[in-house]
Amino acid sequence: HLRNATELAHRALELDPRQPSAHLALFYAAGTEWRWNDMLSEAQAAYEINPSHAFTAYFLGQALSFQNRADEAKVQFDRAVALDPMNANIPYFAGLMMYTNERWEDAIAYYRHSSEIAPEAFMPYVMLAINHSYLGDDQTALAMISDAEARLPEIIPPVPRVILMEAYALLGMADSLKPQYRALEEQHRVSPLNASIWARAKLAMGDVDGALDEFESVIESRFPGWAATGIAGSPRHPHFDALRDDPRFEKALVMVRTKNF
Repeated sequence: HLRNATELAHRALELDPRQPSAHLALFYAAGTEWRWNDMLSEAQAAYEINPSHAFTAYFLGQALSFQNRADEAKVQFDRAVALDPMNANIPYFAGLMMYTNERWEDAIAYYRHSSEIAPEAFMPYVMLAINHSYLGDDQTALAMISDAEARLPEIIPPVPRVILMEAYALLGMADSLKPQYRALEEQHRVSPLNASIWARAKLAMGDVDGALDEFESVIESRFPGWAATGIAGSPRHPHFDALRDDPRFEKALVMVRTKNF
């Protein structure tokens, strides 16, 4: 499917070189394959054609973020928010990129903005809890956990459930992890989950060996989830601190750097 999408995008550019959506399709393909320089080139090409489109600005910011150029990325994220001020997704995902770059205060500002646009949304609050926790403000983080739990959907999808587990783990709320993990196992029984989700869940549970097993599976398959892009795009993030001294994690980093899959 990726090869077909890439071929179609190139064909579209042959017919119309000023087609930003074709460049964004190639941007996605490059990101899936962890080709960060190509990802940035395609985002820049789309932006030059249509700089007034909110998502074009956002995707350029995302590409810059994966290059660890957080200041430049923030300029584009702010442009994207200004261009589409009532879209809660743009500040939410801008917050995720700032979080990836360990810019906790910037991430918090974006998540607050997202929560103001969509006050009933669960995800901005749980990410506020995580970022406040990294700032050492556990009191506010606990309040954000409470606000997040008040907004939990009746059926929690796997990724939000894992992010909630990560927030619990950062705050040392071990008693809250096991029920969420059991619920995730039940979801997996009904509909199998991918290794990226299990890597994060097991890392939250403190299961280093289990997390590393899943990480290796993710990297070998180049699955484009946070477990993969997190290692590839920001391997020194404190999210991975529990794995830092394990030789299997260093091996995973080498595989990512050399693309030796």
